[in-house]
Amino acid sequence: MKRLFIYIFLTFGVLALLYSADDLKGAMQFQDALVKVAEKAFPSVVVIKIKSRVANNSGDPLIFEDIFGNYYYSQRRRQQPDTVQTGQGSGFIVREDGHILTANHVVAGGAEIVATLHDGREFPARVVGRDKLSDLALIKIDVPEKLPVLKFANSDKVKVGHIAIAVGTPFTLDYTMTLGIVSQKGRSAGINMYENYIQTDAVINPGNSGGPLLDIKGDVIGINDFILAGGSGITPVNSGLGFAIPGNMASDIVDQLIRNKEVIRPWLGVSMQTLTQQMKEQLKVKSGVLVREVFSGHPAAEAGIEPGDIIVQIGNVNVNAPQEVQMAVLKYRPGDKIPVSLFREGKKMELKLTAGNQKAYMDGEENKVGSARSSGGIFADFGIKLGEKKGNVYIAEVKPNSPAELGNLVKGMRIYGVNRYKINSISDAEKAASINSDSLLLYVEDDHSRYFIVLSR
Repeated sequence: MKRLFIYIFLTFGVLALLYSADDLKGAMQFQDALVKVAEKAFPSVVVIKIKSRVANNSGDPLIFEDIFGNYYYSQRRRQQPDTVQTGQGSGFIVREDGHILTANHVVAGGAEIVATLHDGREFPARVVGRDKLSDLALIKIDVPEKLPVLKFANSDKVKVGHIAIAVGTPFTLDYTMTLGIVSQKGRSAGINMYENYIQTDAVINPGNSGGPLLDIKGDVIGINDFILAGGSGITPVNSGLGFAIPGNMASDIVDQLIRNKEVIRPWLGVSMQTLTQQMKEQLKVKSGVLVREVFSGHPAAEAGIEPGDIIVQIGNVNVNAPQEVQMAVLKYRPGDKIPVSLFREGKKMELKLTAGNQKAYMDGEENKVGSARSSGGIFADFGIKLGEKKGNVYIAEVKPNSPAELGNLVKGMRIYGVNRYKINSISDAEKAASINSDSLLLYVEDDHSRYFIVLSR
């Protein structure tokens, strides 16, 4: 007992020497701020449970469920015929009348959605609208009273080093809060078509998907979407790399889903890639984004943009990466005139492009018949030559020392999906690859199993 007393006395004595009264006061104030964030956020965070009846009639399950199984807790890892598959994720209230924002992959395929509030009440929920291209969904519950809402901060003002607080339900542990910082902004992972992720080291685990990423005031700066997981076995381990959809993007999508039940975006009809330093030296430019494909009949083609052009500015925004072009274009609406500054063969050009409606080109006949004028095959840039036989796409050749070889891809492997799109032909694969030509998310099969892999340049 005497030794314990001496140990405690020495411990606090050392702390007293290390920290002044002002330091301790500041630490206590920071601690109080975190408590206030929890008290503010928890009543607005929702536990989302889904049930899906899985019937494996064709023997070919939905190919993009497994990757999202890594991002939210699932009691079943494999589909079984005629069974009920259950899963759990997070969400948060964005309107007092019961509108709840979550990640689309949390509720995708759910035959039954149940939302549990902080006070323990459960309500059936219905999907108001979903945006697969950003992985967001809006659901709604009917409640007799007004619910507490989390407000969006201006995520454009978030800086690397700012406090980041994740709230969610990891591994069915309801209402868990973790603390970290904003590690980086503007990340792209090649998972969704529209990406501008906030990276954080706040611990995010399966079950956190769809929950809020908060600032020190308890306002939403992002929506937790996925992690880069390590470890082995069926349960992914957080590696300190979490990614959240920016709050500004999510706020606009919420408004559109409530107003239109869908998200309407402008569309250019180009595929782009980031310029390497070697490319910059060869093309004698200091910045910009290289146009690698222009789809015929689409707005960019009609405005005169060509493969090989280097886009340096959209409106008054300088751009140096494909996602920067995307984010700049999203400030416009279909039908708007978009000023585009570019270099072609060393000469600067100013064009005005009339933005198209993305949905019309992605879902309509124009997308089905539109061909592409290309500056080179996307798969070839990753060291892959594709083959096709009876509706199956496979790897016909792998180039030595290429990203494909480094990713352990080999000749003969079948490719089921590219960038979250199921494919049945080389044409399908090329169109899906054009979504993000800086990286490829492939769903492949070797002699043992099917799995996902991301290839980067």
